[in-house]
Amino acid sequence: MRLWVISDLHLSRVAAQTGVQPPVVDADVAVVAGDITEGVGFALTWLWLTITRRMPVIWVAGNHEYFGEVLPSARVQVWRHAAHVGNLHLLDDSSVILGGVRFLGATLWTDYRLHAHGERARQEGSMRVAERMPDHGQILMEAPQPGTIARRFSPADALDLHEVSVAWLRDAFEVEHDGPTVVVTHHAPHPLSVAERWRGHPSTPSYVSDLSSLIDRGQPRLWVHGHTHASFDYEIKPMFGGLRNTRIVCNARGYSGENPAFDWGLVIDV
Repeated sequence: MRLWVISDLHLSRVAAQTGVQPPVVDADVAVVAGDITEGVGFALTWLWLTITRRMPVIWVAGNHEYFGEVLPSARVQVWRHAAHVGNLHLLDDSSVILGGVRFLGATLWTDYRLHAHGERARQEGSMRVAERMPDHGQILMEAPQPGTIARRFSPADALDLHEVSVAWLRDAFEVEHDGPTVVVTHHAPHPLSVAERWRGHPSTPSYVSDLSSLIDRGQPRLWVHGHTHASFDYEIKPMFGGLRNTRIVCNARGYSGENPAFDWGLVIDV
């Protein structure tokens, strides 16, 4: 199966609504690892106007898709709408099998533990990051009600959702599948997905978690992620022996001109 892998297009809402066309790519399935644009409805519209008319699409929402949204209700609403779009498979702690390939998908969020040693360090680090990350100002967990103020998406909420996704992936790996398994997440699952310029930066734990043990447990054929606005393609060997390496790929466009290595035509065979 030929997978067309892209993420982090960061289109304007106008571009998304008008269906600005990507290049035509020879592939069987498109894998879109989040951050098409801001607002899940705008992202879904772009996919419907463009790629779903050419081929099946595996899509996980990124953090930017939830900007301006109340996260819990937005997840439910976009799931309902996506179900009515032919060729579109929105994965949110869920899976689908296409042509014998099993796709497991989640936004994944982050645990803020990448540079932390101990729970106190994680909490202190997450609070520092919260001051810098727009996620915690642009996304709501609860809408304002009469006499109350809105509750914003917090680092603790991100950790809770991260742990739910990790538990779901762990259980999914336990289900036998006679064929390749491909994991698709927006947030990155391994420290090797940190660009040189961001190593040691205080905000890096909001982009990347270290899920080495989970990767070793599941040993998927391929793990596609986005979010880092850089390109990566590397393999993780099993720590304690196993059947195969796991290839990890990110092909994130980022903002205009940010990632010169981004490839509109990147296709991977699985």
